[in-house]
Amino acid sequence: GTYEANPTLNSVSLIGAGKYLTTLRWDGGGSALSIEGGTGTIQDLAVKRAAGTDWTIKITDGVWQIVNCLVEGGDEGIVITGGTVAIMRTEVSGAGHNGILVMNKAEIDVQDCEFHDMRGAGGTGLSALDASRARVVSTRSHANPLHGIYASGDATLEAIDCLVHGNRSIGVAVMDRAQATVQDSESAHNGSHGIYLGTAPKATLERNRVHHNRGHGIVAAGTTVLTAKKNQSWSNSVGIWIDNGVDATLDGNTAHNNIIEDVVDNH
Repeated sequence: GTYEANPTLNSVSLIGAGKYLTTLRWDGGGSALSIEGGTGTIQDLAVKRAAGTDWTIKITDGVWQIVNCLVEGGDEGIVITGGTVAIMRTEVSGAGHNGILVMNKAEIDVQDCEFHDMRGAGGTGLSALDASRARVVSTRSHANPLHGIYASGDATLEAIDCLVHGNRSIGVAVMDRAQATVQDSESAHNGSHGIYLGTAPKATLERNRVHHNRGHGIVAAGTTVLTAKKNQSWSNSVGIWIDNGVDATLDGNTAHNNIIEDVVDNH
């Protein structure tokens, strides 16, 4: 059934009968679901609120799991400002900005999820900001108005076996002083670059497939420290672009059939 409520949880789990059978909906003020601490599980239900107003799920502390859920709408989909959260087999869509936004020193572990069709101009599948930590495994982020996956500030991002495609701007963007490891992932058919490293991040890219992006495949700009091994880049504008301020270690990468150049290495 559908329940009109906006509960606040602390060490109380919320288990539905299935994400297409049990719906928690709230279109009033505040988040549809707030979690303030303790431990618990949100499982087998849909959590929905009107697009563009407040947050759908807000987690401020504790150790929590979100499993096999459907999260729709809100100004932000799931916002984690503290604690440790595991998100598994969950679909997030229709938020005004980010599907998942992790901030401060919060930590998330995301597996087998899907983030798509955010609504606002800044809509991104997953954003890790500040000193947060995000591990994203076997997850698809697509058809978002801005980026697929984004990390900035002093965040730490690990993306493994992910598919990031059809986003209007960049597939995977790593900015500021963020640290990122992207492995065995695919970034394709995005409106700008496949993987963009800008300002001063430290990144390791290994065995990724980057192709058919309207911008470049892999870009390292600013004073990025980059280790790139065995990546493949094809059918982009430029396959691999390295700016002159970058500290780059390149090993076994292949670029072919790109429109302008396969490799532009200025470092």
